[in-house]
Amino acid sequence: MRSASRGAELDLTVLVCTHNHARLLDGALESVARQDLPAEVPWEVLVVDNQCTDETQEVVGRWAAAGRIPRLRCIREPRLGVSHARRRGLRESHGRLIGFVDDDCLLAPDWAAQTLRFAEGHPRAGAFGGRNELLWESPPTQLAELYGESLARQDLGLSPRQMPVNGWRMPVGAGLVVRREAINGSGWVDRGVLRARHPRRLGAGEDAEISLRIRRTGWQVWYSPEPRLRHVIPPERMTLSYLRRLHRGFGRADVFLRALAAAPQRRHPRLEGVAWSVRQLVEVLRRYREGYVRYEDERPTWLIRLSYARGCVEGAVRFLLTGRGW
Repeated sequence: MRSASRGAELDLTVLVCTHNHARLLDGALESVARQDLPAEVPWEVLVVDNQCTDETQEVVGRWAAAGRIPRLRCIREPRLGVSHARRRGLRESHGRLIGFVDDDCLLAPDWAAQTLRFAEGHPRAGAFGGRNELLWESPPTQLAELYGESLARQDLGLSPRQMPVNGWRMPVGAGLVVRREAINGSGWVDRGVLRARHPRRLGAGEDAEISLRIRRTGWQVWYSPEPRLRHVIPPERMTLSYLRRLHRGFGRADVFLRALAAAPQRRHPRLEGVAWSVRQLVEVLRRYREGYVRYEDERPTWLIRLSYARGCVEGAVRFLLTGRGW
């Protein structure tokens, strides 16, 4: 970790995009305030107010007045959606590293220090994610526990590992850290296709697209177990309805992500994407026909898989017609 003179680029930006989650944001900023970093390390915290109508400004104002968070700023992004908020944050921030910390993330006290340490030891890591634990606000349903990875739980072991150079599964977005040089060179800011969370639709895949575009330009993508956080899960995210909508969004994005991961090796990525998505749907329907859903407790899992397969077909049709994802 290096020191910076006045006006120089900072080591790290903790970027927190938020929309009407003042209560959760307060907890997230509390965890940021507890970061254990030497005073000479230059870093900042940037909150992007994405059309908030709740007490978000008051929460940020209280933390700014307390003086416990270095270089805390808040800017407004009027275009709704985390994709717009992240792009605005990237333009306004000054860190060599940018950590996408959701307003429902609680960072371990050494998260920033471990992030900087890993980046320094892996200079070709253009993006990396850490170990994420789920913090349930109420006792989790069996279904929610089963689909914890879909809710940003991430634990790939106790040793760092580089993500496969030909795979399309990338680190989750909660706590994803990108190198400014890498994301600027990836073209995502200007050419990014997928759209993440939006109050009116559960989009998906933007985080994976960022990592895949970074990898395509020659950078590495890693998992590191040392930067740790807890991802807060409220009761409404544990329901069958929410999980079905979430997985439908995954399906819509996955056809495009598979093509992005494979290009330019494959000659006909659109047709291959359609064929793959149809196979997903046929497999789900086959399992139902063969009696896979025999008992009531199997039905929710089948419905989630059906929603995913439906999303795959929708995403494939869009990709076939436009060459773009959702």
